[in-house]
Amino acid sequence: MKKRGGNGSDHVKDSSSRGEVKGKRTTVRKGESRVKEWNEEEGRHRLDLLRNLNEDCRQEDDSRKEEE
Repeated sequence: MKKRGGNGSDHVKDSSSRGEVKGKRTTVRKGESRVKEWNEEEGRHRLDLLRNLNEDCRQEDDSRKEEE
């Protein structure tokens, strides 16, 4: 069976399998190394933020349990 609209069908396949990567694809083409460095820094930064958020949530949960 012949695919219709080669690029269109490829794009659909990519978006379903790649998930978040789809949105970053254009920036990767413009400057791969710069984007990779930014992603590493941003990734670490987000991990720190997530850890802080998790700790804050745990503290809130503990204080709620004590009140009950």
